[in-house]
Amino acid sequence: MKEKKLYTCEICHTDYANPKEAEACEGSHKLTRGKGFKIEGVYQPRKMCPDGVPVKLWVTFPDGSRILYRR
Repeated sequence: MKEKKLYTCEICHTDYANPKEAEACEGSHKLTRGKGFKIEGVYQPRKMCPDGVPVKLWVTFPDGSRILYRR
């Protein structure tokens, strides 16, 4: 039997054989690097979206760029 040791990115949960690759993956996720970003939710009325989860998220990064994420 062989034993395998894996390193997992704590953000996206991808497994790597090399710890440096896992660290690089963790560092590549923009929302976890540094501060200065802003998240704004776009919500629907309760009758249309009873779970209360936003249907869109606007993320503004420190450089001023904005990205829209949709449900």
